Amino acid sequence: MKTILIILDGLGDRPQHELDNKTPLEYAGTPNLDKIASIGINGLYHPLSLGICPSSEIAHFRIFGYDLYDFPGRGIIEASGEGIPFDNNDVVCLAHFADVEERDGHLYLKRDRSNLTYEECERLTSLVGNFQFNGICLRFHHTRKTEGILVLTGDVSHEITDSDPMFEGLPIIKVQPYEDAADRQRAGTTSEALNRYIRWAYNHIDDKTGRVTIITQRPGRKKSIIPFDKKYGMKGLSIASSPLYWGLAREIGLSCRKVKDSDSAYRDLRERLIIARDSLSEFDFIHVHTKRPDAAAHTRRPINKVRTIEDIDRAMGFALDEFIDRDDIIMIVGSDHSTPSSGALIHSGEPVPVVICGNGIRVDDVNEFGERPVSKGGLGHIYGSDIMNMILNITDRGKLAGLMSTPIDLPYYPGNIEPFEL
Repeated sequence: MKTILIILDGLGDRPQHELDNKTPLEYAGTPNLDKIASIGINGLYHPLSLGICPSSEIAHFRIFGYDLYDFPGRGIIEASGEGIPFDNNDVVCLAHFADVEERDGHLYLKRDRSNLTYEECERLTSLVGNFQFNGICLRFHHTRKTEGILVLTGDVSHEITDSDPMFEGLPIIKVQPYEDAADRQRAGTTSEALNRYIRWAYNHIDDKTGRVTIITQRPGRKKSIIPFDKKYGMKGLSIASSPLYWGLAREIGLSCRKVKDSDSAYRDLRERLIIARDSLSEFDFIHVHTKRPDAAAHTRRPINKVRTIEDIDRAMGFALDEFIDRDDIIMIVGSDHSTPSSGALIHSGEPVPVVICGNGIRVDDVNEFGERPVSKGGLGHIYGSDIMNMILNITDRGKLAGLMSTPIDLPYYPGNIEPFEL
């Protein structure tokens, strides 16, 4: 059997006063998602634990069934997606140009993403693209808008804190080694190199663009990860529009179909579902992603998210027509995290709705795809790698617990077994 996993990024939300105390998903008109809920088994999903606010990359890493111990860091993932070169021993950070102001010997975040044009960022990159301190080389690669990737080469450690405070008005954070860093001296030297770079960039960038520096977050280092096809016995494809998901696919061994966002959430998702349908002959597992609900929530106008969800629901009519009546397809519709469309949080820690449809599913009594209605569904609350475990179970790939057919304890059977020799 084949699996299509549709992730509506940031779909979950909180009840909003202006929406009659309903969430945007509950308020929106979603006849297609409601129909899917009525023919599937429903529940709530959290990639970590209730109340923890997941980032998209960590949420997807857990959705795909990987342990956080193996997570290489978002810097590595985005660099991989952007095609930025790095070695296995390098440390890679997300970095971007930010507007700052100086007060009492400290820098404060004035505007998280500067209003610099792409061309201005290219010019500044030529000024501050390379820096060295104590044998550590830092290279800033400008990627898009004000964004970039910072690669640290030398005797470096990834066990260092961020410098980006995330919220405007807060001071730029001093980079420090983790308290429990494996090598405190190395982490301390790496931290000092990064602090010196941020200070140097601030002083080196001319005043034509105002007071600007480069700030960093989420450093990481390359890790050895079991490829998806070996881990699950399925050939996988990811269809997404962001370097984050392109890089994640590359790091875990999924094939990737790079697509672009347009001005229509409906058209984008429908086109991705068409690609999924046309790829079923080649792939066993297909991940279809749209960022639109998350982006709409970040406008902090709940009605924008309502309209986006309604556009997405129209596109889901294609999934109903093409996938639901096929006995050889399992379709899962869910999300990675909640993104509140009001308040201060970037992401929040509430679980998100999920529904599984297909042959042999224990259909429950849920008839509406919303945060509160699905809580009464047959899945209850599921977490972490439960989605992948459910996929293996429903597609008859699940391994009987306790069996060891391969040297690595993989969750599917029979696995890539080595035959006994006479």
